Amino acid sequence: MKDFWNGTLVALWALCVLSALAAFGGGGAEYALPMYLCGAALALVWAMKLLWTTEGSWMWTPLHAPVLGLLVYVAVRYFTATLKHEARWELLQVGLYTLIYFLTAFTFYRSRFRTVILAVVIVAAVAEAVYGYGQYATGSDKVFWFLRPEQYHGRGSGSYICPNHLAGWLEAVALVLLAQIVINPRPIKSLERSVIVKLLELTALGAILVGLIASGSRGGWFALAVGTGAFWLWAWRTRLIPPRVADAMLVALVLAVVAALAIPAVRQRCQEVLSFNLDYTFNYEAVRVRDANLEGRAQMSRATWQMFLDHPWFGVGPGAWRWFHPQYRVASLTIDPRYAHNDLLQFAAEYGTLGVALLLASLACFFWQALTLTRREFANDERAIALGSALAVCALLAHSLLDFNMHIPANALLIVTLIGLIASISDNDGHFRRRRLPRAGKIILALLLLLAAAAIAWNAFRLCSAQRHLLAGRGRQAAREWNEAIQCYREANADAPAFAEAYARIGEAYLFQHTPAAATNALAAFQRALELNPRNAAVVLCTGLAYDLLGDTNKAHAAFQRVFALDPHNADYRAEFERLQHQNR
Repeated sequence: MKDFWNGTLVALWALCVLSALAAFGGGGAEYALPMYLCGAALALVWAMKLLWTTEGSWMWTPLHAPVLGLLVYVAVRYFTATLKHEARWELLQVGLYTLIYFLTAFTFYRSRFRTVILAVVIVAAVAEAVYGYGQYATGSDKVFWFLRPEQYHGRGSGSYICPNHLAGWLEAVALVLLAQIVINPRPIKSLERSVIVKLLELTALGAILVGLIASGSRGGWFALAVGTGAFWLWAWRTRLIPPRVADAMLVALVLAVVAALAIPAVRQRCQEVLSFNLDYTFNYEAVRVRDANLEGRAQMSRATWQMFLDHPWFGVGPGAWRWFHPQYRVASLTIDPRYAHNDLLQFAAEYGTLGVALLLASLACFFWQALTLTRREFANDERAIALGSALAVCALLAHSLLDFNMHIPANALLIVTLIGLIASISDNDGHFRRRRLPRAGKIILALLLLLAAAAIAWNAFRLCSAQRHLLAGRGRQAAREWNEAIQCYREANADAPAFAEAYARIGEAYLFQHTPAAATNALAAFQRALELNPRNAAVVLCTGLAYDLLGDTNKAHAAFQRVFALDPHNADYRAEFERLQHQNR
């Protein structure tokens, strides 16, 4: 019976991760409901297992404390946040990740579970790599039925919309697989079977690396190089693998870089940032930086750092970076990004010093435990998963300096699973020892899991449903079906009362009818949207247009001044204000 419950949990975990991948990485909220329902089912089945079986165990490690502290802190910040809708999404996602972490740490501690989990993520990575390479080779811009943005043309993204997020998944799995190949010889009775297993692992690694190249992600290449370099540094310092193997890895890394640069598409992607003067003389630089701003990333990072300095203790609030950033961005940055393209700085800006301290404590405990488990006295499979997980986290942290992989649920689920696997491994020295879970502890944990299952399912259904209604309303609005669009937006607000964007869209649908009566209704919707999100400059701009339509130029002018305070460098807003002034002369 115990195997039945554990098998069910592993299957549900696999469904959760694979459904996230199938939903464009889980980033599209309107398609992410299956992922969250699988998470709720995991909590429910885990609770049933605790109540049904007579045996149960748990293991305390220092890593549990900061992870649990992060969840509590995010919950507190939700209740104190100004932007409730964004904070509710953050709490839902962090709650799901915490559930996956503790489930993995408490339940998937046997070797066979690790083997199944690794098999799932490796097969998924190979499938993603093959799909991504197909997109790259054929020039297709479709992800399933969805046409991705033109800016990603010629790059493979797999089931993700952005190729950089595919690279995040592939780089992490490649390093886990590399550690398995080097550290874990997998002794099998038959030599032929052992050779076949190694050949399959090498083939999978090759396919993943080809997919990573096809993604065209410079951040992914950089992160893989960082992870491989960390592997070589670990091998060189600890001498736990033969020096010739470590040196061969370093040579292979250099040869791989040279081979990759021989591919025209790779060389072109690199030359968009760097130019190389192969005929080096003293009059010219050997390497010249062409884009010091890294396509706006450096500018966003500087703005995010200033945001953190202005709100150092508790940050601007969960999910609020997008709405504070316009006040800090420079005039030359014309895009309106949703994320900072630097996960670490964005986390600091949104959660402040206390959140950063909890995150750093979690990472420190994780790396300490992972490196402890790589010692020679542990089994090869435990050493391999410990080292591979540490390298994967190291690589994604490096990539997170240039992108927002940790805001993509599929990639975040992969990382928390790897971290949970490390927290599940016990030792003989008493540092991490598994203990029997008392009956009272099982009942309390089961009740908490039942509450978690209900909370995840309820909130996911409402939030995902609201997003679907919003998208349906946008389609109706594009067809100029104003009443139908407004009805869709109202249904979105019925599911998520704090959804400011739905109220803003109601206001737009009224405003675009260009009648005084509709403008009055638009103002009411815009004011409700601003009560929920007072930092949305676009909504403030629309209130100014509504006041102008009603002939109240003073209030229209005041609204525009507020717009310029929220987004001082937006050229489009300035142009709209000048048009309005010229019209009212």
